[in-house]
Amino acid sequence: MQDYLAFMSKWAPQESPRDSNAVTAFLAGQAFEYVVRRAGNELTRENLLRQATTLRDVKLKMFLPGVTLNNSPESYTAFRRYQLSRFDGTSWKPFGPVYNAD
Repeated sequence: MQDYLAFMSKWAPQESPRDSNAVTAFLAGQAFEYVVRRAGNELTRENLLRQATTLRDVKLKMFLPGVTLNNSPESYTAFRRYQLSRFDGTSWKPFGPVYNAD
């Protein structure tokens, strides 16, 4: 959270860090960075697509424990694990197991 809030303060101070679109964009940026780093110096369409469609247990900042990105060339859906959360009046608290969508 601290990295996210610092990022928002520096790069988007006029935006609310509570905006779910900002959180989504922050995570998408991290995923993009991960793929580009994995591609190394071979920044071809084919290699970027190969890297982006073979994610295995990729943990991004702000993910709850046990939630990772996983996909394949046959299924681009990267979110396959989910954690239920309950609002306690102050914040969201995870509960129960991490569910796998497969």
